[in-house]
Amino acid sequence: MFPLCKYYGFNHILFWVKTGDTLFVAGCGKFFEGTADEMYRALIEVLGRLPPETWVFCGHEYTINNLKFARHVEPNNEVVRTKLQWAKVLT
Repeated sequence: MFPLCKYYGFNHILFWVKTGDTLFVAGCGKFFEGTADEMYRALIEVLGRLPPETWVFCGHEYTINNLKFARHVEPNNEVVRTKLQWAKVLT
C-alpha cells in the first residue's frame, strides 16, 4: 500500500491512495505475507480513517466477481444487488 498523496490544484486539495492488493471495490486482498491483524489494521485503522473525499485506486479490478460472491452469500441484500448493477454498467 502506498502512502496517501496530496495534489494541490486550483483552490482545492485532492487526496488519493493506491491500495495495491489490499483493498478492492467490495472486497480486500488475500494476505500471503503478514497476518490477519496486520490486514485489519491496514483496512480499518489506516484506510478506514482517510477523508471520505479520498480517491482510491485499487491494484486490480475484481468488482463484479466480488459482488457476485456477495450476492451468493446474501441473496436478499438490496445494496449488493444495486452495486452489482452499477458495476455491470461501467464495464
